[in-house]
Amino acid sequence: MSDVKLYGVKNGVKTVIAAAEEWWFDTTRRVRTAGHVPQEGLTLIGPSAGCKWYIPGRAATQRRALKSLPILNHSGYTFIDIGSGRGRALFVAAEYPFRRIEGAEFATELHVQARENLRAFRGVRRKCTRIECVNMNAIEYPFPEENLVLYLCNPFDSRVMEKMLSNLETSLANHPRDVFLVIAYPELAPVVRSRARFKALLESHSYCIYRAVPQR
Repeated sequence: MSDVKLYGVKNGVKTVIAAAEEWWFDTTRRVRTAGHVPQEGLTLIGPSAGCKWYIPGRAATQRRALKSLPILNHSGYTFIDIGSGRGRALFVAAEYPFRRIEGAEFATELHVQARENLRAFRGVRRKCTRIECVNMNAIEYPFPEENLVLYLCNPFDSRVMEKMLSNLETSLANHPRDVFLVIAYPELAPVVRSRARFKALLESHSYCIYRAVPQR
């Protein structure tokens, strides 16, 4: 078998496995998070330049990333998914006893679907009951003044990321606290890595974890 054919077979197998994982995740939790959604035709809050399609990350990758966080007491942290789409990462995060969980999504239709999923959500592993969603643009999002785990799965490009990080740095300067950044499928990792305010704790091809460092 040629390398090209072998590559195609491997990709085909991965696609089937991913589809089966998505079906199992949604079915066992009574939610609908699967599927890609383009921006065209969606009602968007705020600027849309630099933002991408809704493509949910794999739950397995999200779990590995959360498991890698050096947090002993999850109840002391709020989990926030920036670009939360239909809410898959919120339901994975609910398997940990976070203080609360919030998703910020700028596409109104996806936000509505996420809220429908929240109402239907059933999870045997659920350890956090406080989950909510807001329909808001990332560059306008007011970061809560509490310890945070911020999760992003490539919701926008580096320009938007720069603006969001600037807002976060201002918030940290005004209200110092412990903040982790979890970047799944880390195309945006170089943007975080270039800023002295964040220290890399773990970097891999699947996800990266950064922590805000105190200002001197």
